[in-house]
Parts: sequence; C-alpha cells; structure tokens
Amino acid sequence: MRDTVRRYTTGLAAAAALLVTVLVPARAGAEPPELTGRLFARQSFTSASFGDEPGVWQWTQSVASARLAAKYSYRDTVKTEVEVEFSDGKGKIRDAYVRYRPTRAFSLKAGRFKKPISAVQLEGLWSLPVIERGLLDELQFGTVSLPIGGRGDGIELALDLRDLGDFPVELQLVMLQSDILTPLDVTEDLGADLYARATFAVTRDVDVGATFGWIGYLEKPERGTGFRHAPVSGIDVTVTDRFVRVWAEVIAGIDTLPFAIDVATLDLPCSVDGEGNPVCPPFELIADRGLFVAARAVASLRFRPGFVRILEPFAAVTVLDLNTKFTADEARQFGGGITAYFNKRLRAQLQVDRTTAKSDAPVADTTRVLFQLGSSF
Repeated sequence: MRDTVRRYTTGLAAAAALLVTVLVPARAGAEPPELTGRLFARQSFTSASFGDEPGVWQWTQSVASARLAAKYSYRDTVKTEVEVEFSDGKGKIRDAYVRYRPTRAFSLKAGRFKKPISAVQLEGLWSLPVIERGLLDELQFGTVSLPIGGRGDGIELALDLRDLGDFPVELQLVMLQSDILTPLDVTEDLGADLYARATFAVTRDVDVGATFGWIGYLEKPERGTGFRHAPVSGIDVTVTDRFVRVWAEVIAGIDTLPFAIDVATLDLPCSVDGEGNPVCPPFELIADRGLFVAARAVASLRFRPGFVRILEPFAAVTVLDLNTKFTADEARQFGGGITAYFNKRLRAQLQVDRTTAKSDAPVADTTRVLFQLGSSF
C-alpha cells in the first residue's frame, strides 16, 4: 500500500512540476519554456544459461524508455529542469534540479541529478551509440548494486577554472543523500555520499576526468545493519571528435555485493520455542570487504554515406572483478552494433553482445540481440 501511494504521489508531483514549468510566463531575459521527450521501442532476443543448463532463446518487446522533460532558463543565471521516466506502467522522476550560476565560473545546483563518477553513466543514452550501457549498469545482487552511476538527491558546487584563466579544469564537489535508508544502529553520523570530481580538457575534443567518492553501504544488507562509508574512485577519458567517439573508464571501490556467508551467526546455538520447534539464528550472505575493479569502453566511428544522416558502427567491452579476495567471480561482456541516424529526431539501432562469468559471479552467461527504434522531440 505504501509503495502504491508513493508511486501515485510521485507521478502527481512530477506532473504538477511539469505543468508549472511549462506554463510559467516568460520574462525579460528569459528563454521560452522548453518541453522535450524521447521514446525507445525495443525488441530483444536473449539466451541465458546457468551452469550446465543450455540457454533457451526468449523474445520480448517493450517500451524501454519514455521520458518527458521540461526546462526553463532565465538568462544564463538560473536553469530549472524536471524529467520524468515512464516505464513498466510507472512514473519516476529522473532529474529535478535548480542550477544557479551567478558568474560564468561558479554554479550551485540542488535537487536530483546524476552521480559524477562514470563517463558512460554521465552521458545520456540519446548521445551514446549503444542501446544499453551494459553489465555495470544492470548488475544487481538482491537489492544491492555496485556504487557506479545512478542518481541522488543533494547539492553540487562547481567551479570552471577555464573562465578564470587559461587553466582548462572544472571542479565539482557533490553531497548526495545516501541510497540506503539509515538504520537504527547507525555507526556513522553522516547519512550522505560525498564526491569530488575534476575534469581536464586536454584538447577541444578530449577530456580526462577523475572522481573520488565516499559512499555509504551496509555490511549486512538483508538485515539493514552495519552502516559504513568506504571509498570509490574512477578515472575516465572521453573523445568526441566529428568522426570518432570514445568513452573509456576504470572504476574501483569497496565491494558492496553480498558474497561471503556470515559465519558468526552460524556458530550461534539453536534454541527451542514453546511448541518444541528448533529456532536458529538467521544467516545471510555479506560482503567480505574486498575491492571491485571494473573497466569499460565504448568506441564508435561516424560516417555520412548520404542515404542516412549518420551511420555509426560501435563496439563496447566491460571487464569486471567483483571482489579481489575471490578467484572465481570475474565477468566480461563484449559487444558491437550499428546506429543509423535518419535525422536529428529518429534513429534505428542494432546491438549484439555476449556476457560470460565464472562460477561465483551472480551473472549468467548471456547472448543478446537488441533492435531499437528511438525518437525524440
């Protein structure tokens, strides 16, 4: 019941915010309110195998993403954006923030926005040539995922040193509310995640970024106990040439996925209840305080053959060691495809990828063929 109320409340709030943003009257120096959207319609053919069981091909079709966004700017000082995602019959706010920029070099942003840790995650899917970002974007164990990407509610301070001189660096300091609901046995006072990011413009087309984060996690996620903070860091390179585009990154940090058994509770003795039934202490899988290391790259070439506006073949690879303390938990994903841009508003995409994993990784060996039509306005 609570989830239902929350879902409808979120939908109503988003609709109200969009309506207010669109209908707000334009003032002197302000841009007209802008309403944009996008739609991804997808066909998927997937074969997943577990252990020695052979995979069975399954076909699905879906509206993978339907988004509606409203933007309003006053000169270059104030910008407001509200973006809502409609998928699986639900409405969910993706971005909702206000950015105040009193000078060209300094800006303050508050609301809901992306976590600044992955070049591939920071780039929108409409800008990327791939249909999906891949393994790192999808990997989840129960309700727990790796601290890579996503969105959060918080505040950001940004300083663009390029507007203060010839030093081509932009700095960001971000504090976001932790994704974890703070449990009753909190052992740390700060219920927020902290990020610091620096982006260095090597040339007009090449950027190098480095991020350090201090993120919250639970030592025992199923029980909601053991709230802690641990570091996560990443370095990335982005190339946005007219003919070549590349996003490459390496990310490492605390392994938040539960793998090891909580042996301490297994050693506790069992008791007997009033009806003579044995009652044993619960046990669960917990993370074993190792580190994960991930590398991901997306690269593409752009052609203008004439019969379509742009033809962009691409390749993508992800390599992941889920926990450096274990020896059989690595996973890999390789893929490629092609994107055809008919115009600025319509495109078709084909992607094929293969995921393989060792025995202890919570990932199935999977082959996928994806076809997607995308449109924006």
